[in-house]
Amino acid sequence: MNRTSVSGWGLVRIAWKKFLYIESGSKLSSEIWVLECDNPTGEFRCLRTREAEVEYDVTYAEVGGEPRWLVLHNAHGPNFELGECPLGPLPDDLDDLRVLVPHRDTRSSECRGCVGAVLGAVISAGGGVETRGDAARRAGVHRVQGTGV
Repeated sequence: MNRTSVSGWGLVRIAWKKFLYIESGSKLSSEIWVLECDNPTGEFRCLRTREAEVEYDVTYAEVGGEPRWLVLHNAHGPNFELGECPLGPLPDDLDDLRVLVPHRDTRSSECRGCVGAVLGAVISAGGGVETRGDAARRAGVHRVQGTGV
């Protein structure tokens, strides 16, 4: 973990009780390390190394009965995109994620912490993707299915 560029960090245990996260971030980048809760003496592993001007956040979810990472990132510009991939390290190229909620140039969106995955839905409100259009805040709930949202 690059400690010299970190301006904030946190340790989070998620509701699924599957992983512990160490999240570190600066104004323009982030990095997340995870440890399986059932292996408390194991070592944290980095999901994706820090990349300049790319922020990302992850949460564990089951999509179509399969364990997955939901990944919120701004690799395509200042607005965030939501994708998903199998558990394990995240792809070096975030274009390799399966897109659930695409990046859009025509709206402003912000990352407000981790996207939540609850009862088969991606909650992108009050802790997820917050969008602004015509100066009005918008948020959404997206149903997760095996083939997408």
